[in-house]
Amino acid sequence: MDVRALRRRRKGGTAVALAMAVAVALPASALGDHGFPNPAPYVQLEPAAGAGQVVPLINSGDQYAGVTFEGIPDGIGAVPGDGTVDLYVAHEQSHVPFSGFADFQDSSVSRVTVDVADKQVVGLDVALSPDLGFLRFCSAFMAGPEQGFADYTFFVNEESNDIVPVPAGAPYGSDPAIAPYRQAGYAAALSTSTGDVTTLTRMGRHNHENTVVVPGGWKWTAALSGDDTFSAPSSQLYLHTANDPNQVLSDKGQLWAFQVTATDDGTIDSYDPFNDANDYLEINPGDTFSGRFIHVPTDVARGLTDEAPQDALENWSNENNVFQFVRVEDVAYDPDDPRTVYFADTGTSRLAEDPATGRLTRLASGGTTSNGRVFKMVLNQKDPRIVDSLTILLDAGSIGMRNPDNLDVGHHSLMVQEDTSNAKIWRYDLAARTWTHVATATQPTAETSGIVDVSEWFGTGWWALDVQSHVNESEGAETLTYVAPISGATQTYRERREDGQLLLMLIPGS
Repeated sequence: MDVRALRRRRKGGTAVALAMAVAVALPASALGDHGFPNPAPYVQLEPAAGAGQVVPLINSGDQYAGVTFEGIPDGIGAVPGDGTVDLYVAHEQSHVPFSGFADFQDSSVSRVTVDVADKQVVGLDVALSPDLGFLRFCSAFMAGPEQGFADYTFFVNEESNDIVPVPAGAPYGSDPAIAPYRQAGYAAALSTSTGDVTTLTRMGRHNHENTVVVPGGWKWTAALSGDDTFSAPSSQLYLHTANDPNQVLSDKGQLWAFQVTATDDGTIDSYDPFNDANDYLEINPGDTFSGRFIHVPTDVARGLTDEAPQDALENWSNENNVFQFVRVEDVAYDPDDPRTVYFADTGTSRLAEDPATGRLTRLASGGTTSNGRVFKMVLNQKDPRIVDSLTILLDAGSIGMRNPDNLDVGHHSLMVQEDTSNAKIWRYDLAARTWTHVATATQPTAETSGIVDVSEWFGTGWWALDVQSHVNESEGAETLTYVAPISGATQTYRERREDGQLLLMLIPGS
């Protein structure tokens, strides 16, 4: 464990300090024998959380039985065991440099086994290897019996548009337009029972934030996914449908893109870019839009055209007047009303309509600034491709929220995590329809992420989440040079592992 990481942690009581000291002193084998000592928490509760509780589980760089918990923990999914719960954690890592650093390895998935009674780590292994070459896994979703899957299946998502080589043994090939390379932006499915990984090309090639299977009672298996683009505001909401879960896991099915068909004023021409209903700035609090998901050609969805995969999908979406969000982030459905879906959009600055195209653009200066929104979408009872309503649940700036990012829905609450810089966690009471700030990341550079309802196993009000510290837990000493595929552009960098933490949180009443 890196000493600098210990110095950054919030000071706790004597028991916590002793546990931290033991964590430093004991070898990995001893930690594996005796259970992992909890570090100090990277999240603090606010007074509104009442008699809440935060239980840190493990930090990036820490080892259990010789296995390292990697950096930048993000999406989480839960699988119940016998007195334990396996928390599958996606790590948002990449060998491609950014701001002078690259991660020691590419994205992976950790399986962290937690004792339900003690809320302690009792096992750790690597469920998906970084050797497969996936980049920047973001949020994630665990599908199981509730969604019609015979085995628990962890959906992971590349939030990246980098062009990279294809490693030997990868579960994907090169892209025709850029062969022998491939562009990131895949969703993939990990079987928790066999360890098999399926790349889901038909779910579209974009900056996947999450892929959420919605159990809406339809004859199809339906999954929603948002494009968390790096070039806001070019973001869309997509739907994938297949006949059943087996077809999903066989990389079959069709991709669809959201388009508005009517506003409060009546039916519109959905393909007219000047219809005043095709982007983020044209829907306001109090408005109710309705719409549909239109079919994306399969070669475009899979990245098999003569354009780079993400360019092809983006260009097709503009040509077909697909609704433009700014940056669609996490998606979750109401477990008591699954056709009701919530999703976050982080917003951005300098937004404006392009008078020449009717499409949303970002100016060099001026324009409109939005601190983000939380949207509510109701899908049709008979057909998930029909959207009965799209409304704004929250305009973030109205309550002092900034850049909503990750979220999940329980039986009583919608929990929303802000992006870095504000790093608050908010609770929306589904019955009272009120927003409350309940927790905050303790580190100035950090953000919380990956929140998921685990009340079914740990009790009412318990959530699993993680923290991305955005400081380095460890760094390599050597300066390296990265050569970009195709362009040949070079940049120097050093390798690192970013700090982070996995934890449990109790918010009474949530």
